[in-house]
Amino acid sequence: MDIAREDRLLSMELGTLSKESIRRSQSVEEDDNKQRQLFAFAQVIGARDLLQYLVDNEEWSDFGEFLEAIIETEESRYREACENDDRQTMIITMAHRRQCSRLVRRLTDPRRRQSLLAQLDSPAE
Repeated sequence: MDIAREDRLLSMELGTLSKESIRRSQSVEEDDNKQRQLFAFAQVIGARDLLQYLVDNEEWSDFGEFLEAIIETEESRYREACENDDRQTMIITMAHRRQCSRLVRRLTDPRRRQSLLAQLDSPAE
């Protein structure tokens, strides 16, 4: 697959992830559960940070490795937060890890890729 199509596919997935994160955060705004609110908001910030990474780096080919590094780092931070009984950091790191893991799954799912590529190839209506 050419680089331009890969870039567009990645942009579509990040756009979807961002929209989902924002919707989820908005849906828990009125919730009394502060932990759910923090988790949802952390995912909005995480999506923003992923988009910012892509804006700042012209080379997107190492994005998968970047995601894997985030996952490993967040797992380590989560374990450390557990040891220190730091609930807030536990929630934030778990939110980031789950979001990055979800994105990795989406980017590597052959059926999903095929569907998105078909959307890219179809003429705009």
